[in-house]
Amino acid sequence: MQIFDSLTIAILLIVVLAKYFQQSKSSLVIKSLAVIALVSVAIQLTVEGYRWQMVPGYIVLAIVVIQCWFAGNNPAQEKLSGWRKFRHLSAVSIALLLVASSALFSYLFPMFDLPEPTGSYTVGTSEFHMIDETRPETYTEDISDKRELMVRVWYPADKVTDKEPTPYWREAALRSAELTKGLGMPGFLFDYFGNVATHSYWDVPLSNTKPNYPVLIFSHGFNLGWASQNTNLMESLASHGYIIFSIDHAYVGMASIFPDGRVAKFNKQTFASMSEPPSPEVMAINEQLSETSDWRAQIALLNKANAMMPEGSMDSMNEALAIWAEDQLFVLSEIEKFQSGEKASATSEVLDFKSHLDLSNLGFFGMSFGGSTSLDNCVKDSRCKAGINMDGFMASQMQLPPLQKPFMFMNSEDNLLYNAMYEIAESDVYSVRVEGSKHLNYLDFSIMSPLYQIMGALGPIEGYKMLAITEDYVLAFFDKYLKDETSALLDESLDGSLDGSVANSVGKYKEVEFRTKKNKLPRLLRTQ
Repeated sequence: MQIFDSLTIAILLIVVLAKYFQQSKSSLVIKSLAVIALVSVAIQLTVEGYRWQMVPGYIVLAIVVIQCWFAGNNPAQEKLSGWRKFRHLSAVSIALLLVASSALFSYLFPMFDLPEPTGSYTVGTSEFHMIDETRPETYTEDISDKRELMVRVWYPADKVTDKEPTPYWREAALRSAELTKGLGMPGFLFDYFGNVATHSYWDVPLSNTKPNYPVLIFSHGFNLGWASQNTNLMESLASHGYIIFSIDHAYVGMASIFPDGRVAKFNKQTFASMSEPPSPEVMAINEQLSETSDWRAQIALLNKANAMMPEGSMDSMNEALAIWAEDQLFVLSEIEKFQSGEKASATSEVLDFKSHLDLSNLGFFGMSFGGSTSLDNCVKDSRCKAGINMDGFMASQMQLPPLQKPFMFMNSEDNLLYNAMYEIAESDVYSVRVEGSKHLNYLDFSIMSPLYQIMGALGPIEGYKMLAITEDYVLAFFDKYLKDETSALLDESLDGSLDGSVANSVGKYKEVEFRTKKNKLPRLLRTQ
């Protein structure tokens, strides 16, 4: 809850309680408090912006003002009885309920604060509209449509003195309506994200402090995911000297908003089969999977579950994975054009990336379905130097060849399903499992609302702690493999020895179960 919200609610509670005890409509104390509340609301609307959470409180304030100045005076100690006393008590009770509801709404849907970036750079951000003329758009009916993508970028910038930070959501009303559809909530609930400030500045010049910067490509989650779903992580990485291109995967994410106003919403028709509940037999196998850490047993259970699925039920997901992988590689080809100065499908009047992109140090990472996509490209594309999968899983990827690039699997508490890829990897590989976390904890959702934890969508881990864990491990991993920096967080086991085959974290985060494996496996094991 923001400071002026809190002040307004506190004053209104005092006013309502004063009216209850004094039984007066126009005491000097109440008038004075009403004036203070009016000033507080005026400042709140100017500084923090309108928020629907405060509407019940605004209603009470309006009624108090009308009673104080326009409804006439009653003696301060006038005794009420009978029907008048009942009406008075009822009005006070309703007013208390309205003020309390504003306090409750502000608690459940707060103006959350993103943590300050931990690096030394100011953070810039912008957006590109990219069109792949070589690929038809398969999620629309018009056969002439080409694959279009919106790509958000965060980057190191020079110090900014004449701009306000960009809001968390630039198209708040539209994005709120799309997000709430998936959650079964009223469309206006997240409008206030447009008033939440980030630590990024829109369309400011790239910093020339260094000649070039390592590049990261990020993909979001399936359905409800969007390019800026991990804004905290992106800002932190940019503040440490990375340039991050985050892809809005049109028609498979929450909503891509194109420059001409068209909106590419999640294609429910294509993925209709995904809404069908699994059979009890498949659910029982999934329960076994969540309790099984042995990778050979996991593969056997996965094969058993896949055999029970209706034929073709996963086709749309596997096709989407292939499309997302192509999206990442297309964006990479556009980034290569930025670097060389060649004409690309997207341009910027402010940003000039020519010669500033260190593509010899390129990483792919993503969350959920985007994490699986990043794994796919890090296995198949030689340009990927290192990658991270944040709590994603696709059963079809169990058929991929062993990893040859440094890779990190970051999992929520019950997700152990990439153990096979970890065990057969032929490169440096890491596993970070966070106790007390669930899938959505790997987004900014961790700090957006306590309601998600109440509903069970988030684990019990404290939200800001989860953001810090994610940031520290992602940054340590990319610093090690893209900047060649040492990392105690990754390289030391519990007893202080280096390169342990299995180890817990050094103790910075008791919530983290950390494993690392750096020895190549014999070729015989790859065929088992």
